[in-house]
Amino acid sequence: MVHLAEKLGGKGNIAILMGSLKNLASFERTEGIEYIADRYPDINIVTKTSGRWLRPFAKSIVKHWLSSGVEFDAVVANNDEMAIGAIKALENSGKLSEVLVAGVDATDAALQELKNGKLYLTVLQDAKKQGEQLLKTAYRAANGETIRNEIWVPFKLVTRENYRSLIAE
Repeated sequence: MVHLAEKLGGKGNIAILMGSLKNLASFERTEGIEYIADRYPDINIVTKTSGRWLRPFAKSIVKHWLSSGVEFDAVVANNDEMAIGAIKALENSGKLSEVLVAGVDATDAALQELKNGKLYLTVLQDAKKQGEQLLKTAYRAANGETIRNEIWVPFKLVTRENYRSLIAE
């Protein structure tokens, strides 16, 4: 969100596509977006709706926003599937060049959208590093070491400039 806010010059309208309202990750990801947006007084969250993690729901929601006159400079989605749904709605309306779209997960489909210049950014939750940390932590615990309650594996910003290291071509 910081990268997106800076790209917008610290001002603009943000629309949020949340995941399922039954899932804690939806709320935590949205809280993260809102936390950063609050640090920029000229960034406004103009709407947020659950797209239930799904591309077709997100596409329909963004289409509705557009037809209802909601004005936004960026769509921030809780996952890449919803970001791609937003891209499809924006493409169909001829507005994709006017709106930045961001997602989370760095899926193969999202990396293709980055390659095609349609997705502005995504965020990688590094499953390989998370697994490595899990095994290292389990090993240490099995050997009697005291383990912290939380082990942090940093997320990685993925943009048009650095996606190539993750994409299979």
